[in-house]
Amino acid sequence: MKPHVPLYVSATALILLGYLVSLGLRWESMSLQTGAQGLESSYHALLTMKALAASPPGAHLYLPTVTLSPYAGNPLAWGGRYATAGGSYIYTSFPPLGFLIPYAVLRLVSAPFELLPLALFNSLVGLVAAIGMGSLCAAVARWSLVRDAGRDRLIWAVFLCTSLIYMFLREALVSHGSVYWPHSISQLCLIYGLILSFRILRGAAGRRDSFALLALCLIYPLLEWTGYLFNIGLALGLVAHGAHLGRQRFSFRQLISVIGGMPLALAAVTTFAGCATLLHFSLGIGFEHTLLSLGNRAAFRTGGESLLLSLPRDYLLSFAGLLPTAAVALVYGISQRWFRLASPLTLLLFIASFPMVENVIMRQHADAFSFDRLKFAVPLLLLVSAACLRLEQDQRLKAVVFATLIAVSSNIWIFRADQEHYRAWGEAVTRNEALFDRFETDPLAACSLYGASHAVKGYLNTLFARDIYDTATVPLLRRYAQDSCGLVLIHTTDVFTDLPRLTLIQVFDTTGTLLRSYPAL
Repeated sequence: MKPHVPLYVSATALILLGYLVSLGLRWESMSLQTGAQGLESSYHALLTMKALAASPPGAHLYLPTVTLSPYAGNPLAWGGRYATAGGSYIYTSFPPLGFLIPYAVLRLVSAPFELLPLALFNSLVGLVAAIGMGSLCAAVARWSLVRDAGRDRLIWAVFLCTSLIYMFLREALVSHGSVYWPHSISQLCLIYGLILSFRILRGAAGRRDSFALLALCLIYPLLEWTGYLFNIGLALGLVAHGAHLGRQRFSFRQLISVIGGMPLALAAVTTFAGCATLLHFSLGIGFEHTLLSLGNRAAFRTGGESLLLSLPRDYLLSFAGLLPTAAVALVYGISQRWFRLASPLTLLLFIASFPMVENVIMRQHADAFSFDRLKFAVPLLLLVSAACLRLEQDQRLKAVVFATLIAVSSNIWIFRADQEHYRAWGEAVTRNEALFDRFETDPLAACSLYGASHAVKGYLNTLFARDIYDTATVPLLRRYAQDSCGLVLIHTTDVFTDLPRLTLIQVFDTTGTLLRSYPAL
């Protein structure tokens, strides 16, 4: 008789195998044979990491700098940002922690600040997120199947299948692959925060769970702004949970009892995170500039009504077959009336879904950058797994497997089509690097002032390893060329948004006389 392999060993082995398969699917985009939606964000993150390493801490104060060679009075603005006293221009749209973590990890393992090491780090974050997603759905299964026969087998099947679905979502293959932004890491706070929240809602949490949840709720808004909405949704869910436990009308004393404890602690850590972020930015660029920059970016990212109408299409692109499957699960749940107002599962779904308010408010960002939609995977998978568990006992495992096949196959199909759509970027990278190699040997390449004919959003800076004036002209470069031996003007066209193809590099002397040209071949 063959020895029995424990279910957790089999599930873990299959998840690791799935991770390796997902790496194979992502390899073309991770090695820049093709592109991806939002890839310009990875170049931006790499520029920030290179700038943190290349410039003194006193210049950037560990804020999200986009300046490689800062100096006091530096006029080389980047995207209308504000500079520190040391001349580092600071990107204020997101807090610094989401850049500092990969910066520290890559430095710790002595990896270069290049796309492949960053993408591999990002894929490991995705693996941890997938395991967390499976653990969350397994916790729901464990709570739902208290006395059912075959309970352990079904719980491990839910864990395995939801982990694999998350791992192979088109959005996860992109946003836990070649496209890195703080949203990738913040998924860990969302998923593991929900695991701890569910323990509280079930009455199974200890003091360690509460402290761990508060720590995640402190870190989440320090990574990206969705953390504030998660904390608000969690506080509302806990208040509803406390009110339900009271089962009586509020007096003032009972109201204080309900909103005290964990909700009050959440308010404290959320306020601390906000004040710490404002203080950090204000130390670098001043309080007034911080508020102006945050306000300007928020106004731009809200978008218009047309973008709001495009969100369903965007979600279908990100989640493929999982989206209609979750819609069917939602309709089924409503018809079966299993959304009881204060049940742990209903409150968990509310807390998991509340951060999606950010996609509605900041709809331009959610439309342009698909990683902002990644968080929607969590309530979708919770809905599907919960619906499968409510079926007849002999149908549950079949439903879980069937949902997995639909979600995984449809998402892989869309991801492969996506890769083909962005293949022109892989070709552009090859041509750009060939042109750069020809130009790099120019005698004035190392000491010239650089400018580009179009906007500069990170890629050109990482390719040339230089600060570059965007939308520059020769007269503009001449104005600031006092300490330079020449001028370099880079001509580009966009292959995709903020992903440029180099068409021509011109080298001038400081009087503006053209010396040499390097056309693309």
